Amino acid sequence: MLTLARQGQSGLISDHQLVADSVAGDERSFARLVGRHAEKIRAIALRYTNDVMASEDIAQEVFWRVWRAKDKWDADGDATFSSWLYRVTLNLCIDRARRRKARSWFSSFGAEADSVAAPEASPERVLGARQDLAIVQADIADLPDKQKAALLLSALAGEPNALIAKTMGTSVGAVEQAISRARRTLREKKITRENNERG
Repeated sequence: MLTLARQGQSGLISDHQLVADSVAGDERSFARLVGRHAEKIRAIALRYTNDVMASEDIAQEVFWRVWRAKDKWDADGDATFSSWLYRVTLNLCIDRARRRKARSWFSSFGAEADSVAAPEASPERVLGARQDLAIVQADIADLPDKQKAALLLSALAGEPNALIAKTMGTSVGAVEQAISRARRTLREKKITRENNERG
């Protein structure tokens, strides 16, 4: 079981201890874990999916899965509870994206396409799409899975590359390369849009 000190240098109860208390049946400790990490989980899911409702659904599912598996998590080496959370989040985002692609593929054959197609965008989303932030979010959502995951864990979660590599099950070099390619792609898309606006 988790054996780290109850409080870190900041005086806050560590994630490790909150997990241990949750395993022992303390629901308040789990609520503190949720409160501590929910915002970053939602932010990662939002940037990944570019869909507010989907990000909320994913965040709820993340913590539901974590609650059910809390007694199976164990800290080994430099692993952190947050890296486990981010791995669960990314897996759910990737699964959701694959399901959407599959639905899109099936609907392309024309069988009940109208019933399978996504509902029309709300006025709020149409308005948001006109804003720079929405454009950037769309560009991020279009990135390949590994690039998107590495970029979001670096930019939003603030994870060091070594922990990102552990979370993603890859090497630090691969993480650095993925982040570099993601940033280059986003820059190129921005330059293309600017050139099109001038032309």
